[in-house]
Amino acid sequence: MPKSTRILADDHPVIGIKDSCVYVWNSPWSKCSDFEKSVAYPLNGICCINKSDENRMEVVDKDKFISSVLAQYPSYVDREKLKVVLETIVNDVPVYDLYCRNDISSAIFSVNKLVGGDQSL
Repeated sequence: MPKSTRILADDHPVIGIKDSCVYVWNSPWSKCSDFEKSVAYPLNGICCINKSDENRMEVVDKDKFISSVLAQYPSYVDREKLKVVLETIVNDVPVYDLYCRNDISSAIFSVNKLVGGDQSL
């Protein structure tokens, strides 16, 4: 992994919009970040991880992604407001389905695709 790579919030990041840019923050629910130090970085992509027998990555349909995220929220959440935020995010940030094996090859594949220059999808 590149030396500049840091685990920010494992599977509990906070994603939001600040100054017309999409950011990801660490959160108090993360097991491996220090929430005492609030840290944010511009978000360059979202990967939805799926188990598979082969490593591959596909661009996700934006409407499918939004519907999938909305379905995970409880009924008391204002879905119209959330949908507006999600639409803003997916218009600025690419979303991928990452299908990967349960071994080191998937980590190498992911890094090469996302930060290593192999942009073929």
